[in-house]
Amino acid sequence: MLAWSLGLLPVWGQTYDEAVRHFQQRNYPEALAVTRELLAEDPDSAAGHHLQGLIFAQLRQFPEAEASLRRSVELGPDQPGRHFDLAVILLQQRRQEEALPLLQRAVEMDGKNLMTRFYLGRTLHELNRLGQALEEFKTIAKTDYSFPALHYHMARVHRNNGGAKETVRELRTEIELYPKNVVARLELAEMLLKAGQAAEALEHLQIAETGFYSRDRRAVAVAKSRRLYVTLTALPPSQLHLLLAKAYRELERLEEAVSSALKCVELAPDLAEPHYILAQIYQERDETEKAARAMETFNRMKAN
Repeated sequence: MLAWSLGLLPVWGQTYDEAVRHFQQRNYPEALAVTRELLAEDPDSAAGHHLQGLIFAQLRQFPEAEASLRRSVELGPDQPGRHFDLAVILLQQRRQEEALPLLQRAVEMDGKNLMTRFYLGRTLHELNRLGQALEEFKTIAKTDYSFPALHYHMARVHRNNGGAKETVRELRTEIELYPKNVVARLELAEMLLKAGQAAEALEHLQIAETGFYSRDRRAVAVAKSRRLYVTLTALPPSQLHLLLAKAYRELERLEEAVSSALKCVELAPDLAEPHYILAQIYQERDETEKAARAMETFNRMKAN
């Protein structure tokens, strides 16, 4: 989602209003046709190229969107939203290095725009500039502590930086603010399992299981009300069952551990780790033949 704000753009009159109306109604081919007519009359309109870039983006024609947005920045470099929108197009193509200076410039021009700063923090994190990323996120937290997915991304930075305690703290905060954030629950459960807190980990996993991949309506509502759009990295369902298998095994609930591990195998047949867990469980249950077969499968898959 691009951070366009058509209400702040210069207008060309009724024809421009028509193009904007088509765009807002998602009639993108019609909006593009009208915008092209307007640009034919005024080829140096920064607002026109911006609008055309947004239309191309919605049509997923990214090279054309990039060209139009670059032109809008060249013609009107004083608008932070244009820098941001071009950066988003580049980020969608995994071109973080190119997007970074555009986001930095947008933040310089409008430091109160938290979404721009949020994207800057995420981009810095992806470029492994962890200290700078954390500073951006902390700045957002001072203004809006409940900013959607903020604490989740702060947790990711701490995790990459080796801060287990800080990671758990931020994940707990994210879940307190957005209880249906399944991804945060799974990552918190994984951290708790590593810390030997299997019982609490299982509680989070069972909650996640009841609404796996359901969208947090509150987060979406907050995002829409602020013209925000936050995307969390989706985890495969197999990850849930893998973590359940580990938690059940730690709690000596072996039947449930086996069931979860087998479900993981069903969902992710190319994943080796559940076979190792099965081998351990079968060994603990003195089912030596099953344990040997599971370990053989694990070793074969790891070798490949």
